[in-house]
Amino acid sequence: MGLVFPWISASGQQTNLRELLEICPSNKILFSTDGHYLPESFYVAAIQGREALSKVLLEFVESGEFSYEEAIKVAKQIMFENSNRLYKLKLTPKQIDNEEYKDVSGKQKIVKLKKMGVKFVRIGFMECSNQYRFHIVPIDRFQNYIAISGLTIARCITALPFYGDVIPGNVGVDATGEILLKPDLSTLIQLPYSPKHANVHAFFENKFTPVDPQFGKIDNSPNSLAFNLCPRTCLQNIVDSACKDLSITFLIGTEFEFVLLKDITPPVGVDDTTYSLASSFRTSNNAEILDRIVESLQEQGIEVEQFHSESAPGQFEIVTAPESPLIAADKVVVTRQTIYDVAAQAGVRATFVPKPFKNQAGNGAHVHLSFKEIGESQKIVDDHPSGLSPYERSFIAGVLHHIKAICAFALPTDLSYMRTVDNCWAGSWICWSVENRETPIRLCYRPKIGPNGKYLDVHFEHKFVDGTSNPYLVFSALIASGVDGIKKGMQLTTNPMLDNPASLSNEERIKQGVTERMPESLLDTLKALNEDKVLIDALGEPMIRCYTGVKEDEHKFCENLNFDEQLGILLKRF
Repeated sequence: MGLVFPWISASGQQTNLRELLEICPSNKILFSTDGHYLPESFYVAAIQGREALSKVLLEFVESGEFSYEEAIKVAKQIMFENSNRLYKLKLTPKQIDNEEYKDVSGKQKIVKLKKMGVKFVRIGFMECSNQYRFHIVPIDRFQNYIAISGLTIARCITALPFYGDVIPGNVGVDATGEILLKPDLSTLIQLPYSPKHANVHAFFENKFTPVDPQFGKIDNSPNSLAFNLCPRTCLQNIVDSACKDLSITFLIGTEFEFVLLKDITPPVGVDDTTYSLASSFRTSNNAEILDRIVESLQEQGIEVEQFHSESAPGQFEIVTAPESPLIAADKVVVTRQTIYDVAAQAGVRATFVPKPFKNQAGNGAHVHLSFKEIGESQKIVDDHPSGLSPYERSFIAGVLHHIKAICAFALPTDLSYMRTVDNCWAGSWICWSVENRETPIRLCYRPKIGPNGKYLDVHFEHKFVDGTSNPYLVFSALIASGVDGIKKGMQLTTNPMLDNPASLSNEERIKQGVTERMPESLLDTLKALNEDKVLIDALGEPMIRCYTGVKEDEHKFCENLNFDEQLGILLKRF
């Protein structure tokens, strides 16, 4: 890069760098100040070189040509590693944590959003009743203060039931104390359907005062700062632990089933068509609404794989691509909010309630999960007839072992259990299958080609999950259960269920090793969760106590309500 810094203009420097990156591999480019005579020439050129490279790499990240990680790698190569290698200097640089780079890019992202007309930022979070809430601040306030210091809210906001703003007893929080919403700037994005607004997900952090026993006893480490009821921190910790202990990483994708309603009292769908019928997109303005939803998701960086009508009146499904667990959970929240908001702008109401019509198909939120053993170019297999690796078999066995407790998160309302009944494609008996939609866990195979030839790629579909669930806690419970299965070497004790288990006699099911039904009530699953030491340890006792306390309170509120009364409340919330 000699004769570039500081001798030509800033735009000329950036143009030169763009051309270099077009024609030359990044491991062949050397930074040079061309400084001479005056010491200031070295200093000014070093500053300008960093500024120009930062702007060019940021452009590549924003355009999608580079990921954050790729941009960081190129910067390290050009500014240090290439020269260190070429001249055999054997120097060891001071390493800067990647989060610091992301913080810088986050600040630049705020500036870009302001130029794009964003005036307000929604700071969002999801709590134990599985409702998404946000505070809105002007973007200048967000830029100058909230992005750095966070936003204060009451601790008890994390434990409100869906029926109203009351604090249940025995949830571990009350009206005293506060926490901080700390924005995760990597999630900051403009809302295409409300372009003056941006949305950002937040972590919960402790905010201790002199009246708190913990005051003055914590440091600034992430574990000390994290509030123990933060769903995002809970999920990330479980994923990090699995990577550290077992060298496995995960991908998760989701199916979103929802109903578009013309009215909610009683619920009336926007059409009366059935699964994948072409006529569903000729009814009312369905096509325009779905097009706008999908386009809005794509503009927010969410890859949509397919969408179509479903079986119930006004029901549709959108399938999104897999991501790492925390990003996947964030995108579940964004997808739901996009569907709600775009539908509302079109004059209809979207709902994810598991059973909006008593005698029609329900809404699921099927979770597709796969994992990779780090360092293995192709998964390790043996001669097991399923074709699954030992880790995969143990993972499924772990989920089956803990499935009753998992349902406390996956099926979080009393009405959820009206969907997981016989012959409703949600799974009513505890078992697993290959491409059988009447089991709670379905293995989905896809042929692939790897270094050692053809093989079957597999992921696990968890069909029992519904759209009133908290994705952070569902993913946490699934991964923690599967990891427990791997660590304990659990084995699948049954063959894959090839029939509809509900169509078999008791003797036929017992012969195939299927003896237990899926939980039939919220209280059953909460009891199972309170007795599940593995999930209590994985998610943390405070989280389990708060979650089960909120859900028991919601059940108590609803137990004397009939179906229509419960449905009316849920339709307003979900």
